[in-house]
Amino acid sequence: MLYSFRNTDSNEKSTLDLPNCTIIANNKKYVIKDSVIQLFELNNDGEITGDCKIVNDIQLSDEHVSIFTQLASMDNYKSRIDTNDLNDLSKKDLKSELKETYGEDKDIKFRKVKIRDYSFRYRVKNKETGEIDYLSFIENRESLITRIWKKIKPKKKIKYKTPEFQYQIDNHETLETIALKFNVTEEELIKKNPGLIDNPKLNSGSKIIIPGIKHKTKVLADNVQKIPEHEYIVEEGMENPATLANLIGISQYRLLESNPHLKTTNRRGETIIRALEPGEAVKIPEYEVVTKLNKSSLEGISEQIGISKAYIEDILFSIEGRHSKPDLKPYYDGVKDRLHPKGYLTIGFGHTGRVFGIEMNSKNKDYIKITEDEAYLILAQDLMIAKQDAQYYFGEDFDKAPLSVQEAIIDIIFNKGIEGLQREDSPCLNLKNNLKNKDYTSAAANAIVDPTIRGLMKRNVYRVIMATRDLKPKKRALALEKAREYYEKTLNKFAKDSLTSRLLEQHWQNAQEGIVTGFFK
Repeated sequence: MLYSFRNTDSNEKSTLDLPNCTIIANNKKYVIKDSVIQLFELNNDGEITGDCKIVNDIQLSDEHVSIFTQLASMDNYKSRIDTNDLNDLSKKDLKSELKETYGEDKDIKFRKVKIRDYSFRYRVKNKETGEIDYLSFIENRESLITRIWKKIKPKKKIKYKTPEFQYQIDNHETLETIALKFNVTEEELIKKNPGLIDNPKLNSGSKIIIPGIKHKTKVLADNVQKIPEHEYIVEEGMENPATLANLIGISQYRLLESNPHLKTTNRRGETIIRALEPGEAVKIPEYEVVTKLNKSSLEGISEQIGISKAYIEDILFSIEGRHSKPDLKPYYDGVKDRLHPKGYLTIGFGHTGRVFGIEMNSKNKDYIKITEDEAYLILAQDLMIAKQDAQYYFGEDFDKAPLSVQEAIIDIIFNKGIEGLQREDSPCLNLKNNLKNKDYTSAAANAIVDPTIRGLMKRNVYRVIMATRDLKPKKRALALEKAREYYEKTLNKFAKDSLTSRLLEQHWQNAQEGIVTGFFK
């Protein structure tokens, strides 16, 4: 039966085919039955305050009308509308109703997830079918509007897999040595290269296809897979260089450095990155992928990447306030911009973009979940990418620097990308010359990026302190003296935050005495 709606904000009218049901909104209760619309006025407690009126249309706000418009676009939407009276349906009543539907199984889990300010969802598992049922309902400050049933099959988690690529055969290589090099089987190589069945001899200079490398396959003893330089043929959906780099496991910076033709400069001197085209060949530089951690812990990451546990504890965890607790489902990090008005979808220990080959977005964020072991593995790979960027950018000068200075550079790249090292307003612009001249005192003092942004100033000071860890006492004191002016500016910036300023003063004083780790223990 068609019923008329009137938008109280725009005064526009529309119609929607509805079954008999009850709608409560804006302190009004509409009972819709057999082509008749009955209206009851409600007080703030949801009680009926007057006589029933017969009306011609249902008056809803613009927000509520949009909800019904969205509802009407669904298949079999009428069957999704609950025809029960929704008044006074509490969370407890809702659980009782669901238990009546699914039985008194103690394993049923009700998980309330806030979608918007007015939208919530409960998740239950149907024991008989193994499917996930979602009961979504929408509410405003007054009451519930309607409830929508949705049933979907749980999505299988996709494990990370590098894309397949072409490899040029070197002298004396055999199918066995190539399979061992790329951690695949000879059968997988033959399956991707059926021509090898009739002609198994490998010719130097010819090319074969290497299948995607799964993380769950057997790996080398050091749990790091080295991927040699190769050519990748762009597939549909990979037109964005950043998306491709994220999927492969390298930074966009490394991808563009290997393919300079993807960058152009406009009249204002700004760098423009063009989109890739399906079928286009791009060069992928040699890189390493962390395939497994011996221990899913800070110690495991420290051993695998070659960085200190103190750096991860003090800078990545303590300063960021994470305290070693990863987020196992995506969330918005609050760092908003024009393209990301809600912030960036983040998981684990601050990881954004793709997770195990899946691009996190608003449509799939509720289905993506990782384990704590996977969170540590993702962090290890992110740090590996930052370290490889530093090694490429600084060359052999990076590996010659004290480990604490290396970690400060890795942290800048981890936090702001390689672009952070190239900003003209940041002291870290001088790091390349510092490392070239082996001036590690100045390098520690210059480990500062975006020096005027309040949210980064505290991290900059702690990074400088940490960078002095492996310097000799006299050089440490000199580095801190060089950075003192910036420290005092930061202290002044946090003058109204007594706790932060007190801790900064305490840790700066500790650094003068040689205590440069364990900031918040």
